[in-house]
Amino acid sequence: MDPDLNQKMTESNIFVAMAETGGKNQIWLLLTSDPGAGLMTKKLYLSDNELQSFSLVSDMSDKVDGYASGVTFADAQHGWIAASYHDSVTVPLYRTTDGGKSWALQRIDIPGGFKYENVSPPQFDAADNKTGSLAIEFVSDMENRTFTYTTKDAGEHWDK
Repeated sequence: MDPDLNQKMTESNIFVAMAETGGKNQIWLLLTSDPGAGLMTKKLYLSDNELQSFSLVSDMSDKVDGYASGVTFADAQHGWIAASYHDSVTVPLYRTTDGGKSWALQRIDIPGGFKYENVSPPQFDAADNKTGSLAIEFVSDMENRTFTYTTKDAGEHWDK
């Protein structure tokens, strides 16, 4: 793994996700640096051999804006990285459909009157990885309100 990240690792810089596919566990590690000048290194590693070794899947440092707050995978191909980014007009939720090689913003608008959000990665039903929920706390000067979004199609769409 990246020696520069290893030297600076704390619990707040390590995010873990696991998915079982075909009876085989896959474990992803999202390693991040401490933010510097508003930037944060974000690298995703995968172990598909029961933690014997990890390989770099992708460096998302310039693809995922904001400060990472977690990672989850519903299966071997479909995953999400949640982040916090206070100057965004959309929720910084990034999705992959190719096992973490590429990432795209999954658009969820911030409701009117709210300044920013705090989002954690979605959670999926262990028995049915197409069913999941996503809790997002929206923040304004006057209130904080949490909305729960749900999916029945493996996170392709999220409904409030």
